[in-house]
Amino acid sequence: MNVMKMNVMKMNVMKSSRLAKSVITVSASASARIITMFSGFKPSPDNPISIRGIRVSINKRGCNGMNYVMKYITDTKTVAKDERIRIADGIHIYIDPSAVFAIVGSVMDWKEDALVSEFTFRNPNAKGVCGCGDSFNM
Repeated sequence: MNVMKMNVMKMNVMKSSRLAKSVITVSASASARIITMFSGFKPSPDNPISIRGIRVSINKRGCNGMNYVMKYITDTKTVAKDERIRIADGIHIYIDPSAVFAIVGSVMDWKEDALVSEFTFRNPNAKGVCGCGDSFNM
């Protein structure tokens, strides 16, 4: 076997052994808050809808150009092509494919103090954010 073929084989082994990295990182406090939120969404005869997860996407609006949108997911067919991050058994965060480029490498966190309780995003791709932190630009 020549050297060139051996090098190609080594590269293929290295590529296949890499672990896939999540599009975003979900902090422990955000995970705990999501689990707490979902514990109150048990299906019942009065409410047969089962919440499957949260979808994170981006809208082109806000004072700085783009903002984060989070929605509950009840039907996983609508998020079949989304990136999926497992939070707990049966609970996932889905990332809209059109948002991946804008939020890759971000950290989702839960902030709670005397004035506010909210999910926040630390986005390394953002070139600027508005004063309230709800929107960003790239």
